[in-house]
Amino acid sequence: MLSEKGLLIIEKLAEHNNELVTSKALAASTGMSERSVKTYLKEVADFCEQNSMTLDRKPGKGMKPCFSDAQICLLYTSPSPRDGL
Repeated sequence: MLSEKGLLIIEKLAEHNNELVTSKALAASTGMSERSVKTYLKEVADFCEQNSMTLDRKPGKGMKPCFSDAQICLLYTSPSPRDGL
């Protein structure tokens, strides 16, 4: 289950699907510090792995989410990670 901040990060990643995104850009778009984003990325990466969602992490460059349309839809439909919040 994702925390509220983890869910916010994965939603921002979904908005930038198939694009390289830096933790700095995620911090700016979520209102979190870059350090907080990096802390929650472990949770997000674990969630992606459990749900067969590809999140390519490229050290020094950022990360590239490669989510299918169906996977993105599941983030917003029931049951979703939001149901536990």
